[in-house]
This record gives sequence, C-alpha cells and structure tokens, in this order.
Amino acid sequence: MDEFLSKRLGCFIKKERERQRISIRAFAKDILVSHTQLVNIESGKVYPSEQLLLSIMDELCIKEDIRRQLADTEQIKEKLSLFFDSFYAQDHEKINSIIQEIIEYEESITNNLYAIDFQVYKLIYYTCCNIDTNLAEKLIKSIEQEINSLTSDELVLFYFCKSQFLMDKNELDAAEMLLKKAENLTKNEKFLSLIYNFLGIVNTIQDKTAIAVINYLKAKKIFDLKLNYVRSLYVNTNIAVAYIYSNAYNDAIQACKENIIVAKQLNLYGVISINAHNLSYVYMMMKDYEQVNEYAELSVKYGVPDNGVYWNNAYSFLKMNNFSSCKNWIKEGRSMLKDNEIKLGYMFDYLECRLENNLQECLKILDKILQKEDFNSSFNNQDRNMILKEILELGTLMEDTEILLKYKSELLEL
Repeated sequence: MDEFLSKRLGCFIKKERERQRISIRAFAKDILVSHTQLVNIESGKVYPSEQLLLSIMDELCIKEDIRRQLADTEQIKEKLSLFFDSFYAQDHEKINSIIQEIIEYEESITNNLYAIDFQVYKLIYYTCCNIDTNLAEKLIKSIEQEINSLTSDELVLFYFCKSQFLMDKNELDAAEMLLKKAENLTKNEKFLSLIYNFLGIVNTIQDKTAIAVINYLKAKKIFDLKLNYVRSLYVNTNIAVAYIYSNAYNDAIQACKENIIVAKQLNLYGVISINAHNLSYVYMMMKDYEQVNEYAELSVKYGVPDNGVYWNNAYSFLKMNNFSSCKNWIKEGRSMLKDNEIKLGYMFDYLECRLENNLQECLKILDKILQKEDFNSSFNNQDRNMILKEILELGTLMEDTEILLKYKSELLEL
C-alpha cells in the first residue's frame, strides 16, 4: 500500500479516535491489537488488513462514505496530479476547473479522508494562482496542525507555498530558509525548478542579484528540459527584473525586448504585458518619458499585470507637462485600484497634488509613504530612491530644511 493512502487513513483514524476522546491504549485493546501496531497504523507506517479496518470502522461508528472514499483513492490521486500538472504548465482554465471539482467533492461527503490533501492543493491555488492571503493564512495554520500527516511530496509543496506567503509579508529570510529546506527534501525536477525560480525572486528582492540569476538559470535549465517554454520565458522575465534591481538598465531593456518578441510568437499576452510594464518602469527611471508612454500603452493593450503601469505613465506625462493626459491616466489607474493597493493610492494622491501645485501637501504624502511600515514589503530600492529624489527636488525648491534633515543620511547616499 502506498504512502498516500496509509497516511490518509491513519490520520483519519487518529483524528476520529481523539474526537471521541478514546485513549490510544484503550482503543488498541478494543480492536485487539498492540499499542505499537495502532501507533504504526495512525502514523501511516502500516495499512490495516481488511478485517482490522472493519473492526476500526465499527468501533468508531464510521459511516460508509469512508469506504466510498477509499474506493475513490486512485481517482483522487489522479485529480490532484492533474491539478499540479496544470499548475506547472500554467493552464489557468484547467486549474480553476479542478479546484471547483475538489470543492464540490468536499461538499458531497461528511467525513473527508482527504481533507489535508485538498488543503495543500488549495494552498497552491491561493498563494500562486488566485492569490488570497487571508485564505492562505487560514490554510497554513490548519495544515501545520497536522503537518506530520503530509506525504513527503506534500511537505515540499507546503514549504514552497508558505514561502510565497512569507515573501508577501516581506519575511524574506524565513521564505529563503523554507525554500532551501524544500530543496533538500526532494529530487523531483519539477519541484526543484519551481523552488529555484522562487529562490531567484526572493534573492532579487534581497539584493542578491548574482545568486538570484544562478537560481533562475537552474530553474530555466529544467524548464527547457521539460519543454515548458512558458515557464522558461517567465524565468527570462524574472532575470530582466533582477537586472532592474541591480540598476543594470541597459541589460534589462535588452532582455525585456527579447522576451516580448518571443512572447508574441507564442501568443503569451501576459508575458508581453509584464515585460512592457517593466520597460515603462525602466524608461521612467532613465527619464525617457516618451518611451514610457509607448510601453505603458503596450502593457495595457495586452492586459495589465500591475496597476503601477498607470502611475508610471501619469508621472511621465506630468514631467512632459502634458497635464491632460496625466489626469486621464490617474483617473484610469484609480478605477483599477485593488483594496490592498493603498500605497499606489497615495502615489496617485501625490500626482494630483503636483497638478494642483500644492507642494507642501506633496511632501506630506511622500513622507507618509516612507514612514508607513505597512508599505515596506512593497518597496524595492529603486522605488524608495525615486521617492527620496522627489523629496529632494521639492524640499530644495521649497527650502524645507526640516524634511531634508529628516532624510539627510539617505539623501546623501543618493
């Protein structure tokens, strides 16, 4: 009997026994087995014989739907495997369909033998596909209570997903540690490619660009061997972002433009949009505002990956004294804001104050953004430096020595 079914059944028996407040020794006596044998069954090391399973079910008054689920085991395993393959291939339509099937299956049974498995795969969905941090946090807490019942593969996937959750909370060192832990637990190449790619993302944010690129190249090698050209192209996109973080803007421009050419050939509109957005950001940092306009519009044309592209273009129009277009892009950007994009909302406030020439209020907004701890996880060094440069420009213009002194050390580094 395989690890999956043994662990599922053992975990269920233990939970049901504990729910009924029966001690393990008393229950072993009731079903005529040794304490050690029952421990092995509940830990998933041993699968009970058919006769012993019947005794366990009778003693715990377990309903017949458990037998139905045991009969469905191969079908469940196939469904979960298909979900992972769809996730690996980034087939979002199939991912959404399978998640719905899992939810419907859960609702059709009373005693869910596969609850922990479904939780792991729903965690993949809510951390990597349809991101919902609140649901992800609940799932993580629930899974951690039964972490010993996970199969070895599920434990790797759990660490991978939790690292994504930690990165979103800006707990980068903890995310990196979990990813390395996951790496050491598996030889599965598909798992390793995902781990290396995400390690690259974490390392990029940590300003470990050289290490990030090494991890990206490890991931890309496996994706290419698996003929997974979609994920390989996303890795190339991530490498371009690493160049941006290290201020290697010319390398970033070349990489992004190459990615767009390949993405157009493969009809990967999301990749086109991401790279066009990244180009709008790079050109904004280089003060080439006409190029910002071109690539911001290209990004929006192919589907907006990040509402920051509206800000990039609005800011560029402000710098070009095209105030009408600036207002239009602010309006469009505000209409697209998500509930968690509070920082971006403040940045739009800043642009509107600039349009009104209310410079004092502009400084207050920028100061608020830099001081608000909630925003630190969404900042990279380039974002912070850009805001500091705006403060330097406005503070000098208004001779506001108080705010210039407040950020003196950081301004001097610029």
